[in-house]
Amino acid sequence: MDGLGVPLATPFDDDGRVDHAALAALTASVTAAGADFLVPCGSNSESELLTASERAAVVETVVDAAPSDASVLAGTGSPGYRETLTATERAAEAGADAALVVTPFYYDHDTEAIVAYYRELADEAPIPVYLYSVPKYTGVALSPRTVQSLAAHPNVAGMKDSSGDLAAFQRTREYTADADFDLLVGSGGLFAPALDAG
Repeated sequence: MDGLGVPLATPFDDDGRVDHAALAALTASVTAAGADFLVPCGSNSESELLTASERAAVVETVVDAAPSDASVLAGTGSPGYRETLTATERAAEAGADAALVVTPFYYDHDTEAIVAYYRELADEAPIPVYLYSVPKYTGVALSPRTVQSLAAHPNVAGMKDSSGDLAAFQRTREYTADADFDLLVGSGGLFAPALDAG
C-alpha cells in the first residue's frame, strides 16, 4: 500500500442491511477525490457488526467499484484464528489486494501467542497480511520489537498503527527500515508527524 488510504464507512439502509449502491458510490467518490487505496471492513466500517457473509459482500462491492489502480486493503481480523483465515480467504476471492488483521481481542494473549497467530496466518493467507494495532478497541498495542520480528515474514507486508503513540511509531519505523514493510499511520492527529518520520 502506498499513499493515502481511506477507511470506508459501511452505509446501511433503513432496515439495517448494507446499502451496496451507496457503498459503491462512496468508493467512487473517495477514489475520484484522490485516495490511493481503500480500507473496507476496518474499525470505522462497523465491521464487528457485520456477519461474515456481509463482510465478504462489502469487500466485493468495493473491489468492483474501485478503479483498477486503487488497491483494496480489506479488514479480515476477528478474535478467532479460523474465522480470520476464512475471512482473509473470502476477501482474496473477492479481489482484495491484502488483508488488514487486527490483533486478537476479547481474551488476553501474551506476546508469544500474538506473534504465533500472525505467523501462522501469514503462512496460510493467500494475500499479504497487514498487522493492525488499534489498542483503543482491542486493549492490545503491538510493540515495536514485536512488529520487527513479524516484519521478517515474507507475507507480512506492513502495519496500520492506530495507537496514537508517535514515539512507538518512530521506533517501529526505525526497527523495520531494512524490511520490505509498509508502515501506515491510522491516527489522523499524527498524520503529519508520521509522514515526517518516514
